[in-house]
Amino acid sequence: MYGWQKLKKNGKWSWFYFDPNDGFMVTGWQKLKWSKGSDWFFFDKTGAMVTGWQELSWSKGKDWFYFDPINGNMITGWQYILDRFGNRKAWFFFDKTSGAMRKGWVFDNNSWYWLDKTSGEMATGWLKENEKIYYLEPRSGYNQGHAYQNVTATI
Repeated sequence: MYGWQKLKKNGKWSWFYFDPNDGFMVTGWQKLKWSKGSDWFFFDKTGAMVTGWQELSWSKGKDWFYFDPINGNMITGWQYILDRFGNRKAWFFFDKTSGAMRKGWVFDNNSWYWLDKTSGEMATGWLKENEKIYYLEPRSGYNQGHAYQNVTATI
């Protein structure tokens, strides 16, 4: 057996990947080809491909990552998804290289955004951080969450 295999383990169907060179099931981080190209995936200690929110160790420590609920590839960039607890949808930013959920100030597409230091959710409206006050666009469709700077605006 080699390549992608959908198997039933403990009564649940999951995707597994078996190395084409030696046939062994892979675990941990893997960069693999899927129908839409090459992507990063994570396989738990049983070999099952993970999906959704995962707190994982990697070369820079331990961080939160998000894996596509359908095909399991690691997601990067801005995502409007349910928070880790399934309570409500919010905007999150996943590093475009590592895939780790970012926190604090993030510069993307020529704008600054604030991501909560605990949850990672994008902030909007008024923000007080380190004794400074910022205004972050609250409206969807107007570059939501970007920090106003060096401009005069009617709020």
